[in-house]
Amino acid sequence: MNVLFRSLARLTAAAALIVACGAALPAAARDMKASVDAKAGVITMTGWSRRVAETTTIFYTCEDDSCGRGSIVSMRRQMKPNALDGETLRRNENRVAEAIRERAGGKIARIEIGDPVSSKDAKLSVGEITRVIVPNSGEDVGLHLNWKSGYVTTPEFTYTLAGSSDSRAHCDANYNAFKAALMLMGARK
Repeated sequence: MNVLFRSLARLTAAAALIVACGAALPAAARDMKASVDAKAGVITMTGWSRRVAETTTIFYTCEDDSCGRGSIVSMRRQMKPNALDGETLRRNENRVAEAIRERAGGKIARIEIGDPVSSKDAKLSVGEITRVIVPNSGEDVGLHLNWKSGYVTTPEFTYTLAGSSDSRAHCDANYNAFKAALMLMGARK
């Protein structure tokens, strides 16, 4: 009976978190319908197409104006649960930013990296960090300018997640919608 109550408490807490996060999302993002295949680690959302790369990374592309047509969320499931600390998130993000600067060939004025945020309970560990690419005046760097990346760790897997869009609001809302689906999937275990 205790196990049942703990499972119900986790699901209730995850649902409350998702509802609380949803309140901060634009109406279009709150209205997205999602289904989650926990066994395959795949999320299906209305308004999004999905392709799987050879690396097993799943790329979701927004096909609707409500989520910022062309915005992308990528996700990869890794078998070994591995929650990263804030400093590791920051180091990883700095490496990515440096690689972007090199590829952009002087088109970028600066890359602003936010402070890492992480939280953990008995079942889930979640962390994320933001990035904004600021191009030199009049330059097109060929990338989305707003990024959010992080992870959701469940007892069985770590899911890395990245969202990008030309709009900060779409980037955050899209990332948060997929993160909430992963958190709910992890809370069910």
